[in-house]
Amino acid sequence: MGKGNDFINVIDLETTCWRGRPPKGMFKEIVEIGIACVDYRTHEVKAKRSILVKPRSELSPFFTDLTGIDQELVDKEGVTFKKACDILVSQFSSKNRMWMSWGHYDKVQFEIDCKFRPWNKGKDERVLSPFSVNYFDAQKWFEWKYQLTQSPSVSTALEIFEMEFDGDPHRADADAYKVAGLVNFL
Repeated sequence: MGKGNDFINVIDLETTCWRGRPPKGMFKEIVEIGIACVDYRTHEVKAKRSILVKPRSELSPFFTDLTGIDQELVDKEGVTFKKACDILVSQFSSKNRMWMSWGHYDKVQFEIDCKFRPWNKGKDERVLSPFSVNYFDAQKWFEWKYQLTQSPSVSTALEIFEMEFDGDPHRADADAYKVAGLVNFL
């Protein structure tokens, strides 16, 4: 896939979570990165992927019920956060493309994970952000463009355009794909 400015990477994350406060020694971190690469000219999704990331925290039953992602799946198919970032750079040219997410949360969580997460079991190797500085908050833009009084959820935005959500709710790849479908309205 080309590296040029004709593509936008749409990102969505799923992070560890608990009902209530996290147990001692556990904290919020990325477990799944969903990405959809959109051709800016045609609005066609050219590629999409889910990347499972092995967290240091154990996955809670609450997280598993919400996402369908369990500890066994992450242990089997997950990669280190560094490897996940390498995939974004090598397969999606993330350093060279504009990227967006629905709301600022995903950008902030990436910054946190890049800064504080020790990736190689005991080694203090920080991971540089895999993204370009060209970031776009699709939710804020949507709110402004359609003169809404509050920030809409992805579901609300889809309803406005009579688009259906297909895929598993609370899965990063499905969420990224649906936000990518809104690109032509942005």
